[in-house]
Amino acid sequence: MDLNFDRRYLDLIVRWLWLIALASAVAAGVSYYFSSQETVAYVAKARLIVGPGVDSSKPNINDLRTSGALMQTYAELALTRPLLERVASGLGGDVGASKLSKKVEVKANTETLILTIQASDNDPESAVAIANAMAQAVVDLPQTSMEEIIEGVRQQVAEIESEIQRTTTTIDRLEAERQASTDLAQQKLLQDQIKDERSHLTDSHKTLASLYESLQQTVTNQVKLVEPAVEAVQEESKVRLNVMVAALAGLVLSVIVALVVEFLDTRVKTTDQLAALSAAPLMLAVKRHAALGGTGVDRLVVKARPDAKAAEGYRMLAARLLFARDGQAPRTMMCCGPAAAGVDDSAEAAANLAVILAESGYRVVLVDANLAQPSLAEMLGIADRGGLAEALLAKDGRVSPTAIPWAPGLRALPAGGAAPEAMRRLASPRLAEVIGGLSTDADIVVVVTAPVLASAESLAVAPHTDGVLFVARSGRVDRTVMAQATEQVHAVQATLFGVVLTQARRPGTASPRPAAGVPVPMPAADPTRLARGELMLPLASPRVASDPPAT
Repeated sequence: MDLNFDRRYLDLIVRWLWLIALASAVAAGVSYYFSSQETVAYVAKARLIVGPGVDSSKPNINDLRTSGALMQTYAELALTRPLLERVASGLGGDVGASKLSKKVEVKANTETLILTIQASDNDPESAVAIANAMAQAVVDLPQTSMEEIIEGVRQQVAEIESEIQRTTTTIDRLEAERQASTDLAQQKLLQDQIKDERSHLTDSHKTLASLYESLQQTVTNQVKLVEPAVEAVQEESKVRLNVMVAALAGLVLSVIVALVVEFLDTRVKTTDQLAALSAAPLMLAVKRHAALGGTGVDRLVVKARPDAKAAEGYRMLAARLLFARDGQAPRTMMCCGPAAAGVDDSAEAAANLAVILAESGYRVVLVDANLAQPSLAEMLGIADRGGLAEALLAKDGRVSPTAIPWAPGLRALPAGGAAPEAMRRLASPRLAEVIGGLSTDADIVVVVTAPVLASAESLAVAPHTDGVLFVARSGRVDRTVMAQATEQVHAVQATLFGVVLTQARRPGTASPRPAAGVPVPMPAADPTRLARGELMLPLASPRVASDPPAT
């Protein structure tokens, strides 16, 4: 099982839990309100039986099958407009066929041959009246035709009985004539006539018996009322079911919305998303913290709030950076954002990182190479003069970084005057000379530049450092932009140390993904020793406690 895959979906649910809960609650609340407004309904039932039923002395399996088929027909006929109009007319009031069809439900049970007519109404007495009226209308459907059939059979019986009477009289007359006659030929003729009449009489008796049997047998096509509606019961409330269905629908809809938004959202928010974009060895997210005002100590979270999770994130960043080159700390590094759009936290992240390194006993120089929009001088509370711009234009090449009094071991080189000539020299060999000069008197030089996709000069700085560290605010940089920035860094043959997400909802790191041309970091420092300030920083010549602070 892919734990990272599962965690991504878990993070998605946590991020959108408010929407899922809100949508479910709103849907359930709306459903409860409208369901509660519905008027209480009462239900009455009348039961009918179709076919011979239990009163038949000789039930026939074919008759029962026929009755089952007829039951479905009667169930459909019960809801036809002519029958509904006839029932509505008998009930009177404002009940029409359309309104009545919504109040009546017919259920057929082909096994028991029971037809149930169910009527619902806000008034229990009206529900009973509707159920009984509908039942009687269904009973009356075959009644007329059956009476006509029975009457026809009775007429046939009467005619046959009359015919039998006439035949009997004729036989008696012929028998008397035969006995009175002395002519043998005449007697033989009369005897043949008597024989024919008796045969006809026998046929008439058989026909009469068949007609009597048909009258005595139960007719298949008949409907009887078994149980009329007597009282109506209150219909079971569907409020709970409606609320549950609505809440489930709201939950499903909110999950779909969250998935669609996540699919369309191309912003980078987590280190896992970074890992899918870049093979950089260092990917770290710094916990979100409140904006800090002021300058100097009050501006940097590692000094103002050293116990905050954001400060711990910067300490972890320092520990991992110092193993970025085959277990050796970089001597120079460039810190910048990927693009100009959005918030650029690179200067603040570089300052916090530089303070951590200085507190660990290393000589650090922080350089503001963003000559177009300098920010380090104001952030650190130092004068913005005698900075990088002047150093690039100076002929003697002397560089004098300003010591930061509240961070021993840390010096800063502000941007200075942003002269056009100085900005052009950022892309010249002169910058390499300045950085090289600073490296001779420092353990680590951190150079802050403009975003690489917004300044060609920033790309020119990258090859003069040991590596580049991207700083992007979580949720403010597009994945495409991050991929383009990474491609630009590799295009100038510079090393990408990693990417840092600031103001992240959840701090953390991503697993390294080695790739061709990208260094693989050594394991980070022990977190327990890190919390005590023992960073175990590997460096060729770290400054010892007895060394005087650099000026």
